Amino acid sequence: MHELITVITITKNRPNLLERAIKTVQIQTYKNVKHLIIIDDCSKTLKMLNEKYKNDPKIEWEYYKRNKEDKSGPNVLAKLRTYAIHKVKKGWFSFLDDDNEFYPEHLEKLYNFALKENCEAVHSYREVLYKDGTPYLKEEYPWGRTHKQKLEMYEDMLKAGVVKRGSNIWHDRFGYTVDTNVWLLRAELFNNKEIPSEYTQKDYDECNPEDEKMMKLLMQNNVKVLTNKEVTVKYYLGGYSNESDNPIEGTVKWEN
Repeated sequence: MHELITVITITKNRPNLLERAIKTVQIQTYKNVKHLIIIDDCSKTLKMLNEKYKNDPKIEWEYYKRNKEDKSGPNVLAKLRTYAIHKVKKGWFSFLDDDNEFYPEHLEKLYNFALKENCEAVHSYREVLYKDGTPYLKEEYPWGRTHKQKLEMYEDMLKAGVVKRGSNIWHDRFGYTVDTNVWLLRAELFNNKEIPSEYTQKDYDECNPEDEKMMKLLMQNNVKVLTNKEVTVKYYLGGYSNESDNPIEGTVKWEN
């Protein structure tokens, strides 16, 4: 019997995209999967889930009412990711943001790889797409704050082997950048640990969201990390961290 994998989705104001994300979990070739959805203070999302998925035993959701200090972007995302991981408590989990998709074999390939390598923290690669599904081929780091920064950060990623000219495949590399959507992790790695939720102007300027802070948390705790080098995630531009690139449904600007 394969172990349970919990897919965690944090969502706000994107019920249509959330339905696409739900479907991409439902068609996974790995069958022992639960989908945990954390609703970030959004009544219309709660209404949609209650109407369409209340009888699905593999989907559960919780409603989070924001506090006054919560700020849209990495601040509240880090809190909700930590909350969800601690709710899982043990076993495997992955993240799927509401605007992205898994390939059908994504979880199965990562799970088999983790078992083969005896590794509790593994990740895949991803393809980066515009919201209409066309490949992102600009030689720019799409999350940069200025055009100059986008060019400089792309060159850094090029040197690190994360990107290749003329390709929309991002070869996520531990120590440089690992997007939250490509991970498969043991929940026990985060026992009594929290993804830092403080989000400063410096973090904003240097494009240092909760993805990078989670990666650094693993580095600080000397966690062994491996990649299966498989491209099994579709990452669509236009979400929280790239609001200027033709925003998608429900995009909320980062607050700092």
